[in-house]
Amino acid sequence: PEQRFPLTMRCVAGTIGFTSITFGVALVPLVVQNTIFNTAPFWASLLAWCFLRESITRFEIIAMILSFGGVCTIAISNRVSSSAVDDADKTEDSSLQILGSALIFLTSWCYAIVSILTRRLQKIHFSVMLFYYALLAFLVTLLVIIGESLVRGQAIRIWGYDGE
Repeated sequence: PEQRFPLTMRCVAGTIGFTSITFGVALVPLVVQNTIFNTAPFWASLLAWCFLRESITRFEIIAMILSFGGVCTIAISNRVSSSAVDDADKTEDSSLQILGSALIFLTSWCYAIVSILTRRLQKIHFSVMLFYYALLAFLVTLLVIIGESLVRGQAIRIWGYDGE
């Protein structure tokens, strides 16, 4: 019973992370998406320091600052290089890349939370965590599919093997 709240939070964070990366990868280039996504260990280290009271050495702090600086440099350099697009498309493209980058950052934060909570839930069998995560992810995905079909005014389609 005392593990229910951390288990629920792990499932929610994992589902939010999965949902946000699903939408974020369509909005930013792969190099930026992969770089931002791989900041999860950085966030996990900070969360472990804040909530689990784990120590971080000076060398680790310097390494974390340098690696995060590299992530920011790659993200900014991509925005500068993509500014060669036509002026009409520049504003929309830039705002979509910012949204996509924010979604990928959200994914990174969520997966860091999942990592920290998984360490706290070592007494629970992994299959139980996987079951509840899959159940919540299925329900959220179903809501997204239904919501998108309502927004677009289209009926939900089931694709066959022939692509129809």
